[in-house]
Amino acid sequence: EILTSLLSISQDSTSDETTLSDQEVAELLRRLETADGLARGVESRLDSVIDELDGLLASLESPEE
Repeated sequence: EILTSLLSISQDSTSDETTLSDQEVAELLRRLETADGLARGVESRLDSVIDELDGLLASLESPEE
């Protein structure tokens, strides 16, 4: 959605300059920060899943006594 907003602004511009209002810039930054937070949360969960899988694989590979 952020990319779509930026593309529509640049396509609507008839000059070489693309101008954004302060409110538009603030909204885009807010959305980017939200997206970054979501991505970091997903990354953290994926790291946890990978760690769990590593532990499971290690337990399966260990020689049974």
